[in-house]
Amino acid sequence: MDSINAQDILAALAKALRWLGTPWGLAILVAGCAALFLFRVWNAARSRQLACLAAGQRFRAGEA
Repeated sequence: MDSINAQDILAALAKALRWLGTPWGLAILVAGCAALFLFRVWNAARSRQLACLAAGQRFRAGEA
C-alpha cells in the first residue's frame, strides 16, 4: 500500500490552485463568496428580528 507524502499533497494543492485561476474556477469562487456574504447578512437580520420580537418591539426594514 502506497503512503501519501508531502510532495503528493503539494502537487494536488498546486493543481487545485491552478484550476481556481480558470474562468469556471473563478466563477465558482465568486459565487461561493457571494453565498457566504448573503448567508451572514440573512443571519444578522434574523437575529435582530428575534431580538426585537423578544423586546416586544416592531422590526422595521431599516433596523436590520
